[in-house]
Amino acid sequence: MADNSILEPCDLYNKEFKDKFNQNVEKYFDELVKKSMTDVEKNRTHVKAYNKLISERDKLTKNSNRTNGFKWLFIILTIAVIVLAVLGGLGILSETKMVRIIVPIVGGLLAVLFIFLTIKLGKAVKKLKTLIDKKQTEANKEQKICYETMAKLNASYDWNISSDLMELTTPLIDLDHSFDVNKFCYLREKFGFEDNNDPNCSTNYVKSGNINGNPFVLLNTYNTKMVNKTYTGTLTIHWTTTSYSNGKSTTVHHTETLVATSEHKAPIYFYDTRLVYGCEAAKDLSFTRQPTVKDGITDKEIEKLERHTEKELASISEASIKKGGNFTSLGDAKFEGMFHAYDRDNEQQFRLMFTPLARVNMIKLLRQSPYGDDFYFYKVKSLNYIFSKHSQDINYDITPDMFVDYDIDNARKKFIDINNTFFKGLFFDLAPILSIPLYQQMKTHEYIYNIPYEAYHTKYEQESLANRFDKNLLKDPLSKTDAIIKCDFTSKSDGVDYIDVHAYSYKTVEHVDYVTKLGGDGRLHQVPVKWLEYIPLEKVSKMSLCDENTTREKFNNSNELINKLSSQRRLVYERGLLSLLLLDNSDIKDIRKQILKKDEEK
Repeated sequence: MADNSILEPCDLYNKEFKDKFNQNVEKYFDELVKKSMTDVEKNRTHVKAYNKLISERDKLTKNSNRTNGFKWLFIILTIAVIVLAVLGGLGILSETKMVRIIVPIVGGLLAVLFIFLTIKLGKAVKKLKTLIDKKQTEANKEQKICYETMAKLNASYDWNISSDLMELTTPLIDLDHSFDVNKFCYLREKFGFEDNNDPNCSTNYVKSGNINGNPFVLLNTYNTKMVNKTYTGTLTIHWTTTSYSNGKSTTVHHTETLVATSEHKAPIYFYDTRLVYGCEAAKDLSFTRQPTVKDGITDKEIEKLERHTEKELASISEASIKKGGNFTSLGDAKFEGMFHAYDRDNEQQFRLMFTPLARVNMIKLLRQSPYGDDFYFYKVKSLNYIFSKHSQDINYDITPDMFVDYDIDNARKKFIDINNTFFKGLFFDLAPILSIPLYQQMKTHEYIYNIPYEAYHTKYEQESLANRFDKNLLKDPLSKTDAIIKCDFTSKSDGVDYIDVHAYSYKTVEHVDYVTKLGGDGRLHQVPVKWLEYIPLEKVSKMSLCDENTTREKFNNSNELINKLSSQRRLVYERGLLSLLLLDNSDIKDIRKQILKKDEEK
């Protein structure tokens, strides 16, 4: 059996995995093109024609905008000279007879000229608009042909391409197509991983996998919390003052805008991504670490850090002994200062975990990662949590629609870029775990944990699928905010889970606070500050969820009803999971029958 260990993750990524993954991506795309029998040259020909038409349309549009600008300039000039002619004729500009005669005549002639030019330019704009519309129609036809030449390729994309490519490149990292019940139960019973029961946190998507049987879960959640929001109001006041000088009085008018603020609670919404890894190695140890190493840190700065760390560790060790603790330095000030996990609670297991190779790996990661030192590492007994800054900006939920394009060359570039971003981001989320050889050497013997679970699917997957529905169908009609989606399992039958989907949101009620402010007039004024009160709302909908072993192409071409429900975002199929929002008498079992019937026909 091949040894797929990743004992030096940073070096392996730079020397092998980065280029290998890119080659695998390019090869995979080329194979998709070949299997779909996409006529590459035909597509390029029509894309070229489409781009030419778009370029011509843009030039005409630019010309039209310029011509239209001149038209409006002459309209303004026409109005201006007519006004001047009238004013001149009435003697308002000058009472001189010559002016009263010449100005109206010149103004009238100019007005006629400008009107003529305006009409001419108007016709030109109209003609250009006709040409623009014609070019756009021709371009639309060409783009349609482009899409037709790409149709089979666009239909061949699936949800697990990125995961499969990563697994092909790094066999040690095994990614699942979905987060199934067995893996969740294994994480829960063996490592203490909990269900997502936080009412302020909804699973947006979840990806699971394992390293030598040790499970991990990548969670992206949509969250809310109440924060203080500052509202601002203004009031403009006026007053006069009178001063006397040399027996004369002078009145001065004053204006001042008073500004007042008022704080009230309001909800904010945000996404959060984290990696959770379960492993029994050093299972009694807990610690936390946060990013501490600045980008581009020099050897001289590290030497300075080591000297400071030695003094700091001596002080911490002394304080620990006085309190009856057992904190002792590893004797590696460079690692201690850069990793900075001083709150560890089991020195023996900390040393077992951070061997000399693990420490070298971690230092390399902190200095050489393309993202820098951007990760938080929280170990709580057998569970390890990695929060990286870069993962907050990466979408690991790679869907087929992301690859769809009408241009073969652009599709290839997009396919390569999206997958490379996925691999790089996820690899360096896992890198802190991979840097610790003990975590790869600890191989589980209980990978499948066969214990009963109430539903066929985990709550994480239930919420993930529920979040794909149109939220406007889930939210209370009075809602003025986004919604947090939570799922409660109700029953199961013949492979189908039936679930209550709770949408928690807020309606708003406007209020006004009157804040007292002293004005420059020496008086107190009540400044109005409008603010919103957020009142919780809850709406419960019904959803069903089941496994469906079909392809994206067959699902998308099942029948009119399925296409209609999908377009309404009431029916979702992804990664072999099928979910239906039950707003009427539609039944997911009937949907499955129709898909199976279509499969048989094909």
